[in-house]
Amino acid sequence: MRTAIISDIHANLEALEAVRAKLCDLKPDRVICLGDVVGYGADPEECVRIVMDEGWPTLLGNHDAAIIDPDEMAPMNPMARAALEWTASILSEKSKKFLASLPYTASLTPRAIASHALPHKPDAWLYSDDAYAVVASFTNMSEDILFVGHLHFAHAYKLVADEGKLFLMQTPECVDMISDRHLINVGSVGQPRDEDHRACLVVFDDVSRNAIYHRVQYDTAKAAKKIVDAGLPEALAQRLFLGR
Repeated sequence: MRTAIISDIHANLEALEAVRAKLCDLKPDRVICLGDVVGYGADPEECVRIVMDEGWPTLLGNHDAAIIDPDEMAPMNPMARAALEWTASILSEKSKKFLASLPYTASLTPRAIASHALPHKPDAWLYSDDAYAVVASFTNMSEDILFVGHLHFAHAYKLVADEGKLFLMQTPECVDMISDRHLINVGSVGQPRDEDHRACLVVFDDVSRNAIYHRVQYDTAKAAKKIVDAGLPEALAQRLFLGR
């Protein structure tokens, strides 16, 4: 089965629509979203509705959680909080109920699991740039393949059991997972931060056991203008062009 995995849409409708068109070309067997449908961007309602209408299994991200529980905003920076407060003020009750229903993790195969942040403590929102936390996830999870988002970086780790070593692969195009254990960060649809502004997604083939990254151009200027027009922090618009 080929599974398309997306994450961190962050209310960027233009990026989501471009990715949805790409999915029509790729024709995966299923699509799963690893959360953070909202936050930062100017089209939270539209993005939540697309995810709901498509019927994509979706996981809870920290920005989604903050809409339901404002205490989750406390550790966030002022720009993130401003965007979430605005989002909470305009989001429909139907969309809020949808976000409140989302689980932390999902099993993709008996050997592969997906979550927004590192899956051994999914509600702690741990990032995959912390090698010690990544090792802890491998130690505490039985699965060989861990798919995550949250960091907005397209990268992968390989844990070689015989050597006990963890190897980082920056911005890979394809990760072969026939042997060893792997963590795959699928990057971000709506706000990449790995210096590539294009929307990012991954297609996982559980037969060949590989993960292929795809980058998708979208109307960045339109998405950025919407952020400014909504009165959100201008820096949230500018970073879309920079990919960081």
